Amino acid sequence: MSPPDPCWLSWYDHEDPSQPEVPLRLARVLVGEGGGYELRTVVPGPYEIPKHGPVGRLLTAVGRHAWRPAHFHVKVSADGFQPLTTMIYFEGDPWLHDDTISSVKPGLVVRLAEHDQPDRLQALGLDRPFYTGAFDFVLKPTAAEVDAPATGAA
Repeated sequence: MSPPDPCWLSWYDHEDPSQPEVPLRLARVLVGEGGGYELRTVVPGPYEIPKHGPVGRLLTAVGRHAWRPAHFHVKVSADGFQPLTTMIYFEGDPWLHDDTISSVKPGLVVRLAEHDQPDRLQALGLDRPFYTGAFDFVLKPTAAEVDAPATGAA
């Protein structure tokens, strides 16, 4: 496995025009043959989408708030499978059941477990509690993979 490309942290380019001209991505995570992965990051918080411009006018016209629950945008791809683009949300978020764009689905919500045991934190070289969560991404095979004859010994 080769090392991942450099990672960038960025706002959406329409929210901060001073951002450098790099692909909008927070990280690229490479996985092994079994598909397992680990991602270490900061748990995001809920936020308001910009209320200026046409989106803000639309939300005002329909009487909607501008809040989005905390989430990650994720795009998963693998050779022989259809790419998957989705969002992952976090249990307990105050806007989970009232997302302004109504994109939360129960299967996209992850429970985070807090780890604050001093011995474990010290062993990991951490100075504050951390959280873990689990999410299994399931990719659909491409048509070519579905139609391919089975191989292997009978």
